[in-house]
Amino acid sequence: MELIEQFNQWKENLVKNPNIMGGEAVFPNSRLTVRHVGSMLELGESPSVIREDYPYLTEEDIQFSRLYVRAYPSIGQPKESDPWVKFAGMFKDDPLFDEFVEDMAAYRRELDAEMGGDEVTSEENQST
Repeated sequence: MELIEQFNQWKENLVKNPNIMGGEAVFPNSRLTVRHVGSMLELGESPSVIREDYPYLTEEDIQFSRLYVRAYPSIGQPKESDPWVKFAGMFKDDPLFDEFVEDMAAYRRELDAEMGGDEVTSEENQST
């Protein structure tokens, strides 16, 4: 129980701000994510190398970073700060959406054809 209490106290010092590293938890006064350090450890990096690269990290930071990535896996969790997540599936039942997508594709092909025609004209002008 004591380890859990220490971990929770440590977590309170982490910074989560949508304007810093997309809202990912970072160590105070840095842009270094906890997930980065924890993932390094999970991939076999030694704590001494991490301390060498990030001398401002404490032993506790390094120890709890590994616990953090295990307790809070990122796979399958959309970022809370991603503004597009709320629109996912919005038009799945709209019968007009497929028509809209087809119209957009046709318009893009039209624009591409116009641009292709302009390029040929430009090349012709340069060769004369």
